[in-house]
Amino acid sequence: MRATIRQVAERAQVSRMTVSRVLQGRRHQVSEETYERVFAVMQEMNYIPVRPVMQNRQIQTNTIGLVPYHRNPSRNLIDSLTFEGLCDSAGQNGHDLFIMLRAEAEWMANREELRFLDRRSDGFIFISPGAHEWQTALETLVQHKIPAVVCYRRDVPEGVAWVDPDNKRIVDLALDCLMHQGHRDIAYLSGPKTTASANGLLANISGPRVNYDDESRIRRFSERLSGAIGSKEPFILCPTDPDWKLAPSEVHVLLDSGVTGVMCANDHMALQLWDHLEAMGLRVPDDLSLVSVDNQISAAHRGLSSIGFGYAEVGREAVSAWLELRAGANASACCKVVPVHLVERASVTQPKTR
Repeated sequence: MRATIRQVAERAQVSRMTVSRVLQGRRHQVSEETYERVFAVMQEMNYIPVRPVMQNRQIQTNTIGLVPYHRNPSRNLIDSLTFEGLCDSAGQNGHDLFIMLRAEAEWMANREELRFLDRRSDGFIFISPGAHEWQTALETLVQHKIPAVVCYRRDVPEGVAWVDPDNKRIVDLALDCLMHQGHRDIAYLSGPKTTASANGLLANISGPRVNYDDESRIRRFSERLSGAIGSKEPFILCPTDPDWKLAPSEVHVLLDSGVTGVMCANDHMALQLWDHLEAMGLRVPDDLSLVSVDNQISAAHRGLSSIGFGYAEVGREAVSAWLELRAGANASACCKVVPVHLVERASVTQPKTR
């Protein structure tokens, strides 16, 4: 049976009010010795503070818990645009959104999955573009039959649904755009493999921080080019700077490889490359053709061919998937692939020999 706050108080020889103060992190209201003693008893008894009434599985809150990628979703493009779609669809379907923004309390360190059992919502949608994020929490939700949907990645436990753009189609559109102009030596400019820190991020990571979509696109890129150019190894450049900054030396490596076209992981990387090329006296697309992903306003202003999809559409589809899962559908049947499209501009032309 689950330990109660009264049992914790009795074993620690303090009042229930003191235990409550420790739970809330009010160190200034108890002595250091008392704080440590109560904290040790809670760990020993595996105490989980929950709202007993809200734990009743018969209660329906008509609320979806949203777990964003950043602690301040308004400052991040993926979070904010996906949130737009989530709000539209949740409201239309008679649900509220409960946004989880806080970091874990000290007593819950390394036990993040437990907070998701505090039933203030009927289930959860995660904005989670990194591989291996929230794995323990997701497994716990499946175990307790709480519906969960993850946006922007597919490496989720069985029983969790996902919503993701069509990464295979993204790569095929980019390569077809370049190959139709005669390009055969094509590179993939990815984001960095890992980031140095998780400052500002809410996501809980198991292992190195890796962008899931970027990894799946690299795999498809390698499959396509390996078949097209035989034994020649596809050229993939991963910047070393964890903050997605492309160094001039990395651009020289790219040019020295002899490629004539580049597929970039996103508009941010493509426009950095474009700036470096101009600083070297080279021109896009005459000296190097570029195709990117995201189709942001900055790409349109520059004339960058880019593949776009609706981030808000991901949010809307996530709510749809969650409602289906909530109604009892199999998780694998609830997964959604969001369509993508290529916007051709002036950054691709026929290759010339350098």
